[in-house]
Amino acid sequence: MPYSSKDIDINTINSDNFNQADFSKWESDDLFEVMEYFWAFLQDAVKKGYMVYGHPIKTAPKTEFDVLIKTTGEVRKLLNFCSYNYLGYSIHTVQFVDSFAAPNKKWFIETSATAPTN
Repeated sequence: MPYSSKDIDINTINSDNFNQADFSKWESDDLFEVMEYFWAFLQDAVKKGYMVYGHPIKTAPKTEFDVLIKTTGEVRKLLNFCSYNYLGYSIHTVQFVDSFAAPNKKWFIETSATAPTN
């Protein structure tokens, strides 16, 4: 069911009655009106303690990392399944560069290929 500002009072919005998909079918001539109502929906959800999107990461993106749970202030250790750091180079860059560069001094690394130097 499409919603509009006629259907919802922005000052008393109840996040229990809506979900994110409800705002994708918003009917209005004002392109940004839905943003104000969606923001009110999110603020109500956060106030009720629902997990809304992400929580701040407190450590480097390695295999395990610490996350601050915004609603409780607790720091939890989680497994990282969604980082491009799957080889761990962002954590051990100096060791990687040193171990790679020593035996391969005549080669340099480029993002598209390796090529010999003079």
